Amino acid sequence: MLATSCPTPSMADRIVLDSGPLVALARAVGLTVAGTLGLLARARTPGVLSALRPIVERMQARGVWFDEDLVEQVLVPLGE
Repeated sequence: MLATSCPTPSMADRIVLDSGPLVALARAVGLTVAGTLGLLARARTPGVLSALRPIVERMQARGVWFDEDLVEQVLVPLGE
């Protein structure tokens, strides 16, 4: 269950975060952490999203920052 869909945070076992300090805190309390790119990659894998690179590029054009090396680490295995 994702934290954003839980009535109380204590019911969550997974959370989507991109902030380093918050990721460390979430892991310290036993949550499984996925970042935005990881979440999008999971959606891409079962075919929910046909292509991820255009989405990432649109997000970046709107001011969302992703480490370029991380972007490539996510996209290259997906064939993008």
